[in-house]
Amino acid sequence: MAFQRADPSPFLPPNMHLEHVENRQFMVRAVASSRPLPRHEDWAIATINPLPGIALNFDAVSDVLDDFFADVARVQIRSIQRTHLGQALVRFNRVYDRDTLIANSPHQFDNVSISLICEAQPRP
Repeated sequence: MAFQRADPSPFLPPNMHLEHVENRQFMVRAVASSRPLPRHEDWAIATINPLPGIALNFDAVSDVLDDFFADVARVQIRSIQRTHLGQALVRFNRVYDRDTLIANSPHQFDNVSISLICEAQPRP
């Protein structure tokens, strides 16, 4: 196999030692029986700076995001929900639209800046 001659010592954490085990199979190939179901690939966290009107008025935040997605970004969304991670949690119809908006973030809309991010680490 290709990886039998690789030296794992540069990848060991500090104060750890490499231990060779007798009669241990060196490498095993694992194949999943099916592809895992997608989870949250169509969600993004929206943050508006500065907030429109009263910061706790979610209707104002939802209206600004609705107008932005319909008039400027021209993407279809499934829902806008409250979240503690930002001002809103947005679910898109297409993952491609979400990825494009995140890559080009922040977006200027009227007198506010809309930033979209996704969760960095998937949860188990």
